[in-house]
Amino acid sequence: MQGLNNVKFESAYIGTSEAEKCLDQSHWDIAVFNPPLAVPCVGLKQGHRDGGKLGLEIPLKFLDFAEKHLRTSGDVFCLMTNPIVRGRSELFDALSRRPWTVVGKKCLNDNFNGTIARKEGYQDLGIQKIELWFLHLKRKKS
Repeated sequence: MQGLNNVKFESAYIGTSEAEKCLDQSHWDIAVFNPPLAVPCVGLKQGHRDGGKLGLEIPLKFLDFAEKHLRTSGDVFCLMTNPIVRGRSELFDALSRRPWTVVGKKCLNDNFNGTIARKEGYQDLGIQKIELWFLHLKRKKS
């Protein structure tokens, strides 16, 4: 595959025994993640698209999972939504409390899902807007 001979791809839901079974004794160098990018809608169950309260729980669970299974200084590449609540960045506040260094970041959309947010009443959750970010994170040394 693309001239790479030391690559292994796994797919599983974070937090399940299947995810743990994907692992062997080695640690990863890189993890790539494309999480659900929406806040749950009241009364609508769509786990394939909901990222948990404020849209961050599943992405943060993935980072906790990756921290356990990446080599020291391993890299994560991912898309993540960033809800802005009362003028504060929920995503970057959460990252500052975790063992990750932001190596690179790019805001891909500063009003991601704006129409859905208005329709689904995200403002009732205190969300002013949702940004979409591409992130390159590096696991901090223990």
